[in-house]
Amino acid sequence: MITIAACSSSSSDAPAAPVTQTTPDAGMVPNASDGAINGNPVATPTLPTGRFRIGVWCGLPATQMTAARMAEMASAGFTTTSYGCEGDTSSAAYNAQMLALANAQGMDAIILDPRVPAALAGTDVANNLDGVVKDFGNLPGMAGYFVADEPTAPFDNLASIVTGLQTRDPAHFAYTNLLPVYASTAQLGEPTYDDYVSTYFSAAKPRIISFDDYPFLSNGDDTTFFIDLATMRAHALAAGVPFLQFVQSTDFAGHRASNGPQKLWEGMQTLAYGGAGVSYFLYWAPPADEGFGPSIIDLDGNETSQYADVKANNARLQAFGRYLVAAKSTSVFYNGKLQAGTTTRVPGASVYLPNDTPMTVGTFSVNDGAYAMLANPDYGDTVEVDVYLASKGVPESLDVATGKFVPMTVLAVDAEKGSKVHLSIAPGDGALVHLPGPIPTGAPGAEAFVGTVRANSGMLDVVDSSFGDGAIETASWNTCPDGYDFGGRVFTSNGFWLCVRHDLAAHTFYVGNVVADQAEVYSVNGGTATDVEAASWSTCPKGTLIGRRFESNGYWLCLD
Repeated sequence: MITIAACSSSSSDAPAAPVTQTTPDAGMVPNASDGAINGNPVATPTLPTGRFRIGVWCGLPATQMTAARMAEMASAGFTTTSYGCEGDTSSAAYNAQMLALANAQGMDAIILDPRVPAALAGTDVANNLDGVVKDFGNLPGMAGYFVADEPTAPFDNLASIVTGLQTRDPAHFAYTNLLPVYASTAQLGEPTYDDYVSTYFSAAKPRIISFDDYPFLSNGDDTTFFIDLATMRAHALAAGVPFLQFVQSTDFAGHRASNGPQKLWEGMQTLAYGGAGVSYFLYWAPPADEGFGPSIIDLDGNETSQYADVKANNARLQAFGRYLVAAKSTSVFYNGKLQAGTTTRVPGASVYLPNDTPMTVGTFSVNDGAYAMLANPDYGDTVEVDVYLASKGVPESLDVATGKFVPMTVLAVDAEKGSKVHLSIAPGDGALVHLPGPIPTGAPGAEAFVGTVRANSGMLDVVDSSFGDGAIETASWNTCPDGYDFGGRVFTSNGFWLCVRHDLAAHTFYVGNVVADQAEVYSVNGGTATDVEAASWSTCPKGTLIGRRFESNGYWLCLD
């Protein structure tokens, strides 16, 4: 998306890629406590950890490649560096020095070597790939080879270089960063974004994958962030490879600089979706004439105000990420009014919010238990929320200061819903909870979803007897979330459709359809809606009122 002319390459965003560790090692942190419910102690197993990769784009300029500068980067919590955007940063000397200095700080690096783009262009492919692997493949601090940024399909040549490098050097990755969903069809080279990502995976069979989505625009926020995350998560899981995402830290054409909570928001949402790393765009400010604002380090080499924010954020991301990269992402859902690309909770999931508080929730399997990663989708306000967690023992939250899980205060225990806890999550931040296993089935959750159609436009509402109802998204006829069956409909320009939880499909629901303050009640069962009577608000011919949208074109819902 961005080309920086001062770079030795025409690419723009080349962050580090993640390497996960799924077996126990010396870095594993045993839990300090045992959990218990109803007096039954449950020993917490040792939890595996891995490495959450935190990288940079526009690393150290050629004139600033020093031990002190690399230590400064490591001190801010970065685990991986990449080539700079000023000076000769693709030379053998620069790459060798970058690798040595990064390794001395416990970091690694992605190199840019001119033989890779030459091979990509079809020049002396075998000799060029052989040469770069011979020169750098065995050097300490090596993370991978930069190949391409935001390529356009088809990927035949690109795929041959990615596979060629990874075949020659199985220990290191060949790095490509893909376009975001808001790229044009011409840029993608495919009719849809999903086709674009799928084609790349099929052709290149990468070991890691990266993409960039910069949501903080000059005039607001872009709405595609979660679409990108969902698409990349799906393909990365299917391929069994880790993915990482960029964190926007600079203002540039049409984009504003992000503050600390906004940067944290990007990282925490990525973690909830199972991301194995992030990289910052940018680290060191490129030359002034490139049109970029201040970065984490400014043009004169000074730490900007971003540096302290990034250092604090990276400590939190690393604390959470080291556990999550060693677990398997099993689900992700959004509570409250859906964002573009998000989905609702599936009945029985181990995390249940008995309210419509906005929250991104990712679940992960680990040992015989699970993690719940809850990320505040609001980077402006703290969220206070009650949550039910299904687990065998007392849920434990991660204490970032110690890196260990500690027992949570359980407010109540419900046989069906699990342990009730209260969370307070700062703007853009998250909470990581360990659920001792084996994991029981969680709360059933919302009984139904009501789709109301007014003047041929549809809106889908969730109806949950725990808190009532709430509109979640615009929708087309008969749209039903996973875990819910189509119950019936009145197919008119001012009608409705009903989705019922699978275990309630045999029950009869009563829908009060309100149009211009006039209401008609329908009995809905087995795919059929039958007109019962005209009625006043909240009239239930049988059963109990479980939710309503109390407005002149609203509805109410009763369950027998």
